[in-house]
Amino acid sequence: MRLNQTSHEIFECIKLLRCKVREVRNGDFERLLAMNDLAITLQNQGNFKEATKIYTEVLEKAKQMYGGEHLNTLSAMTKLAIALNYQGEREVATRLFTEVVEKKKILGDEHPDTLTSMSNLANILSQQQEFAGAVAIGKGVLEKRKRILGEEHLDTISGMGNFAIALKLQGKFEEASIMFTKVFEKREQVLGDEHLDTISAMSNLANTLLAQNNLEAAVAMGKEVLRKLTRILGSVHLDSISALYNLAIALEYQGKHEEAAVMFTKVFEKREQLLGDEHPDTILAKRFLSHALTRQGKLQEGATIAARQDVTGKQ
Repeated sequence: MRLNQTSHEIFECIKLLRCKVREVRNGDFERLLAMNDLAITLQNQGNFKEATKIYTEVLEKAKQMYGGEHLNTLSAMTKLAIALNYQGEREVATRLFTEVVEKKKILGDEHPDTLTSMSNLANILSQQQEFAGAVAIGKGVLEKRKRILGEEHLDTISGMGNFAIALKLQGKFEEASIMFTKVFEKREQVLGDEHLDTISAMSNLANTLLAQNNLEAAVAMGKEVLRKLTRILGSVHLDSISALYNLAIALEYQGKHEEAAVMFTKVFEKREQLLGDEHPDTILAKRFLSHALTRQGKLQEGATIAARQDVTGKQ
């Protein structure tokens, strides 16, 4: 699926993929490919529940066709783990990522596939605030990629970015900022300033600048990230919504509560629609919206949002 497709084109694409899945003989490799393509397309549109269901079926069929140790099976397991992580099912995703890493070690500790799987595991450990493990794995991956691939290779740059994320989550903002700046500059040079990986690096840098209380630079960079992602992916893509959320936080820290509240409302509504009201990211948006409204003196509105949090039981 290409970027900038219209809603009608995406609908037609999904419809064609569903037809292909139905038409291809069960147990056929072509059916697995069609199911995989359908799951990826659904995931890109934020339909994680159906994507996860299909990825689960793909994994089970891959195990039957190839066995549990085959690379095709491990690839299916990785995609399922990524989809589960997006839904906030991080414990299950961590177990799957760990299993993939252990099984891929048969390729060797320095094989590119093994290092990629280790990087995925480090990322989710960071999200679960298991910083010691995340930093140790991330540092090991980065050092091996530098030695094997060189500092300018895209996989090495990716490893540097992942390691910087772990450092940022540990509160090592200055070290993380230096590393994010390098990642952004290298990606901009190699990939161009409109590439999604370059924009992702810019977003990480903006968030780190915010953590360092460099509000003006963080807001300026956050606006640029949001503008580019909205143009490339559309306003309802999860990455665009995350960029809107990050910018709203920066504006809130600047004391621009009204502007921030408008953005938090949009983030909350879109995440609720795409992810559901019990997803951790939706709940986080509710909390920030409630706080922003309260700071404007809109106590009743803020209390109403807070009460909606209470209903989910996810305070």
